[in-house]
Amino acid sequence: MIKYLNEELTEIKEIEKNKYIQEIESARDKYKNYLGFEKIERNLEELPKILECKKYIKENFNLVLVCGIGGSYLGSRAVIEAIKGQYFNHNSDVKILFLGNNLSSNHIKYVMDIAENSNTCAIAISKSGNTIETLISFQIIRKFLMKKYDDYEDRIFLITNDENGRLRDFKTERDCGFFKIHEDVVGRYSLLNNVGLLPMAIADIDIEKLLKGALDYKKYLEDVNLKENPSFLYALSRKKFFEKGKTIEILSASDPALEYLLKWYVQLFSESEGKNKNVIYSNYLIYSQDLHSMGQFLQEGPSNIFETSINFLNYDVDYKVNLEEINPVYYKNLKEYSLNLLNQKVIKATKDAHLKNDIHTSGVFLDRLDEYNIGQLLYFFMVSCSISSMLFGVNPYDQPGVEEYKSIFKKIIR
Repeated sequence: MIKYLNEELTEIKEIEKNKYIQEIESARDKYKNYLGFEKIERNLEELPKILECKKYIKENFNLVLVCGIGGSYLGSRAVIEAIKGQYFNHNSDVKILFLGNNLSSNHIKYVMDIAENSNTCAIAISKSGNTIETLISFQIIRKFLMKKYDDYEDRIFLITNDENGRLRDFKTERDCGFFKIHEDVVGRYSLLNNVGLLPMAIADIDIEKLLKGALDYKKYLEDVNLKENPSFLYALSRKKFFEKGKTIEILSASDPALEYLLKWYVQLFSESEGKNKNVIYSNYLIYSQDLHSMGQFLQEGPSNIFETSINFLNYDVDYKVNLEEINPVYYKNLKEYSLNLLNQKVIKATKDAHLKNDIHTSGVFLDRLDEYNIGQLLYFFMVSCSISSMLFGVNPYDQPGVEEYKSIFKKIIR
């Protein structure tokens, strides 16, 4: 089971833990209508329809365009790249491209040029059904499909709410063509629902195994005392770091395949907590690449930072490298060195180096990088974020600042 380790947790007294537990329990009841992300069993019940749709898409198309922004696309891309790698499309019979997360004409043209020479379908995702970036990209794609294919309606799949919104207007009678986003599921917490699961399934992610990992972690939390709950301990650590003047958190990983998972984490925590001036700024780094840029900043720059690293204890692949060949003085007799072990040594050296600048590193530890463990990790972060937001006295589930830019945009568009 996933573990969270922070050596400084021993400094937190039992009376403090009890105080924070009371705060969480009193706040949680206020948000009971937004806890749909916890309903993993409901998600498992919806798998047959998702898998049926996956089968239909893979048998009939070779390109899927996924239109969505924020929680409507980050989660699925995060899991796909974490499991399949950044270049997953290169070896896939059915390729997946993401758009609707920006308003760049160049980006849209790049995608549409590929669609022109492919057998294309589209998935449009928006909980409100009114997200401007999603609707614009979907409008362009829909016109393209209408012009190129007589059966264009059979190439459109919608994931939105079942009550209102512009996107719902394009709903057809095909059962496979429409998936409902439940009202109690907030966008950035939705990746283990059909929002994320359908694109993942098309990419041949074992979504049942993913949900099993999340469900097992959920059941584990139900059986342990809150004081031993890894999500609570992580949230509490963030609070204590902040009280010591550490206002920036860096989530780090040493595999570039995890970059979009880290981006999802940034959205999850930033959009959940960023509602007053006294909260943590969240960002991420990928090692080793960022050791040659931001590494300098962490080493000798401001020390109002703490770091959390994602660690896997076992690997399914490894390479042997001849370090002596690279430098016979420093690496004498190291001719068959494990690349995974070398990576771990770099992580340890980085942690020790950052500590010299008073930047402390805690760790999240999982068995290996697969669907089951990623399912645990995703649920761990969502529960942690919910608890952490409550400890900072903010609503974990709304996003008034995001709505503000939309309001201003509507005023200046004319």
